[in-house]
Amino acid sequence: RVRSEFCPIVQGDVPHQKRLFDAMLTGCLPVVVAFPSHVRGETSWWLPGGPPVDRMVPFPQEIDYRSFVIEVPHTEVVLGRFMQALLAIPEEERRKRRDAMSRAKQLIRFDFSGSAPDAFTATL
Repeated sequence: RVRSEFCPIVQGDVPHQKRLFDAMLTGCLPVVVAFPSHVRGETSWWLPGGPPVDRMVPFPQEIDYRSFVIEVPHTEVVLGRFMQALLAIPEEERRKRRDAMSRAKQLIRFDFSGSAPDAFTATL
């Protein structure tokens, strides 16, 4: 059983972070800071003016990351309301996000037995 409900995915040296996939595989809801992207109207999970989300993650057409990743606007973080934003998420929404993450998980892992679709078959 997962003991952590939320797993912050902090910014690193590059836009894509392994922490996102670690959180998904353990069943912990990924939490990112949402910044305005350099593309008007888009969001970046990396830094202000960073690349849009769909250019940062694998299989953006197959995986709806926003259905399970929790985005906390950077303005809320600056105002010191990061935890309040997380605690305000109702249990039903958290459950829906965990269910969506569970469905997406198969496309970011490798099934060495070959019994189910996985990251390898998604690239074919």
